[in-house]
Amino acid sequence: MNFFEKLNSYEDYLRENPIHELLGIDLNEYGEVQKKLEHAPFRSVDPDLKEAFTPELDDLVRLHYLVTSRNVTTILEFGVGKSSFVFDHALNLNEQRCSSFVKNNLRRSNPF
Repeated sequence: MNFFEKLNSYEDYLRENPIHELLGIDLNEYGEVQKKLEHAPFRSVDPDLKEAFTPELDDLVRLHYLVTSRNVTTILEFGVGKSSFVFDHALNLNEQRCSSFVKNNLRRSNPF
């Protein structure tokens, strides 16, 4: 069973794990959660760009799901942005659910 079969819908996942609230995203304004935003090809390397990239909820939901479904305890992330908040939330959930197992079975000085 793959990711899309386990995850009925992005909206259902956000109801159970309201990561959009952490990020200050109003779902009514955002629109369809699974929509992809299209930008000019060289937008990310434009030196005159003064606005931050807008978060894409479908990507953030997938990242959160992957961390929680695999009981991840450590993440190495390059960059800064909305995904840092999502990873933090997912790791906190994993700590609540799995901390006793990790403490008893994994040799980690600083899990989660």
